[in-house]
Amino acid sequence: MRILALLLALLMAAPLGAARTGLRSFSLGSKDGKLLVEFYLRNAFPEGLEESLKAGVPLICDFSLRLYRRRAWWPDKRILKCSFRHRLFYDNLKGVYSLVLEEEGRTLSFKSLEEAKAQMARVCSLPLTRIEDLKSGHYRLKLKAKIGLKRPHLWPFFFLKSLFGLGKRTISYLCEFTIKGKRLLLGLQGPSFAEVR
Repeated sequence: MRILALLLALLMAAPLGAARTGLRSFSLGSKDGKLLVEFYLRNAFPEGLEESLKAGVPLICDFSLRLYRRRAWWPDKRILKCSFRHRLFYDNLKGVYSLVLEEEGRTLSFKSLEEAKAQMARVCSLPLTRIEDLKSGHYRLKLKAKIGLKRPHLWPFFFLKSLFGLGKRTISYLCEFTIKGKRLLLGLQGPSFAEVR
């Protein structure tokens, strides 16, 4: 009976943490003929982060971007899939936070956890593809981000975490835009952008 009560408490608590997570800013643009995306996660970090990092548990953020070309009478055609990871850990010997940005292929060091968190939650000017490679038409860009502490997988808790989606906060967003004549058209309001549940 106690196990059932514990499971119900975990299930009720998980959506509350995920609801606070989202995007603070998002921009889609072009430069030098490339389609670029930028975004910033807000309220993405779990509680007790500093203690966990100092205990040797890294923080992982997995990003996935998928670009689809919309088609009228057929399922949307996937044009590209881009996945990368940000990994934050604390170096006890140096007393610094190290952040690995996989998409840029570099590691940054910070004395302050706040500075490290701000950089970890940000993706700047990420090139997705060349605009000239995209046909004229309507497109959808799906963004998914999962963030959480990397903890050891212990059976049966690993099964329960995967079954109920516990352990990592996940956000998913969908952006729609148009390519016409090798140009990116965003309209007056910018791209149509919405959270996906």
